Order: sequence, then C-alpha cells, then structure tokens
Amino acid sequence: MLRHTLLLLLVASVSACAYNPMLPQDTEPQVERTPETTGEIGEAPSGAASAGAMLVAEGRAELAAGDTGKAAASIERALRIEPRNSRWWTELGNVRLAEGDLEQALALGRKALRLAGGDSAARAAAEALIARAGGR
Repeated sequence: MLRHTLLLLLVASVSACAYNPMLPQDTEPQVERTPETTGEIGEAPSGAASAGAMLVAEGRAELAAGDTGKAAASIERALRIEPRNSRWWTELGNVRLAEGDLEQALALGRKALRLAGGDSAARAAAEALIARAGGR
C-alpha cells in the first residue's frame, strides 16, 4: 500500500512539472504519435508509462555515474511496465554495451528494431546500437 502511494505521489509530482509557462497557452508541444506514446498496442496507462519513463531516466543517470548494475535494474523495471517500448530496449542495450557484453547489446538492439515499427527515431537508435555492438 505504501509503495502504491509513493508511486502515485511520484507520478503526480512529475505531472505537475510538465507545465511550461514559456509555451503559449493555446500551443501544445508536438509529440510524434507512436504506439509507444499512444498506448495503441495494449500498453500500460499513461501514469504507468510516466513511472517507466522516470525509471529509464534514473537508469540513464546511473549509467552516467558508472553504475551499470543499477542502471540495468532500473531500465528492466521500466520494461516490466512497458515491455513493447522499443526505445527502452535500446537503453538496456546501451547498458550492456557499456558493460562490454556485445552479444547481449546486439540482441537487445535487434529486439528494439523489431518493436520500433514506424517510429523512425526508435529505429535509428536501435540501428546505431546494433552498429556499435558490431552488427551489420
């Protein structure tokens, strides 16, 4: 129960931070609509997606700090929330690449590419990971 309450508070605080007073009130930021961002493939609800995004951001920070174990754990938790998110599989592949596990990084890059669909940015990120891991 406490865990759910903390998660709800965390999601609420991130949502509150999304307001940008510098944008005119009648203008919405342009976001590429993909299955990952719209929930069209049976994804988790947007609150859960936000929790996953926060976990991935945490994983990136942990990777930047050199803690690949914690980075992988954070991103794996995000993937349990949103297992079809191509970009997050690429993030995990980047962690495996940083660990020197080229075979695993390559496999994760290929999985990300399969899930990317028409998301050109996700496809490009997956292809870049594959190239860095020595594939193709």
